[in-house]
Amino acid sequence: MIKIGLYCEPINEEVNGYLGLYRGNFIVDYMKNNNRLYNLINSFFEISVNGQNLVYNEKNRKNIVELYQDLKREKWGGDLICFTDDRRVEIPNFTMVGYDICADSMYFSPIGDGFLMQYNRLPDFYTDMSFEMYSMYRENINEKWLFNSYEIAMNFSEYCNHINEKYRYCIESQDNWRPVAIHVYGKI
Repeated sequence: MIKIGLYCEPINEEVNGYLGLYRGNFIVDYMKNNNRLYNLINSFFEISVNGQNLVYNEKNRKNIVELYQDLKREKWGGDLICFTDDRRVEIPNFTMVGYDICADSMYFSPIGDGFLMQYNRLPDFYTDMSFEMYSMYRENINEKWLFNSYEIAMNFSEYCNHINEKYRYCIESQDNWRPVAIHVYGKI
């Protein structure tokens, strides 16, 4: 599974620089700028499942790159990203920037919501996490607020599954937390 989408500001503004999936896109605000943008954004929303991303294929890639370039000309401050739970995929014209952690919705992220900003911030979540474990996770977070290492991301996602089962919904009402590779359009 590879998806492609438009993302801008993090939902949790405290996680400055975060480039994962827990972000909005606010492209609807640009629909009135001109007829071309209106048509491109409307077409995007018609085929998008959630208003943010689409299945990655050549046709969708071409259309969303065109939309992205038009939005950038209008000073939209977001990113065009591809994401996948296959860590070995290379995507032409996209730079891999790290691993986020998401459940099946591919929206909410405990990293993007600031769960690793400070130790013991959320008591139930940290119940079974030592400070040494926290330090290992935190040291692997890059400037984009994503994990550098797939193995550390996998370890953190296993912890998320464990603690969410122990304290139901201490993260969110989802299961199947796993690493998701984040690729940003262009060079970073």
